Amino acid sequence: MREAFDDIALVIGGVAVLHHLDDDLTWTLMSRLDRIRVRILRDLKGLPPRELFAKHAAPPRVHAAVEEFLLRNRTEMGE
Repeated sequence: MREAFDDIALVIGGVAVLHHLDDDLTWTLMSRLDRIRVRILRDLKGLPPRELFAKHAAPPRVHAAVEEFLLRNRTEMGE
């Protein structure tokens, strides 16, 4: 599992360098990847979920392609 997260992080880092992504965007992507990592590893260990977003924070805005992926992932499309 950790190797898969390393690979994902390296892909994000490579894209950030090749396409000169803004540092804030790269930090945001890595922060969200870290939330995913924590949630999955806690699930695998059988630990209770933690609140990863502040309750008073507005939901993050995402790109339309991400929204489409999330929708497809929820409805088990393409499996």
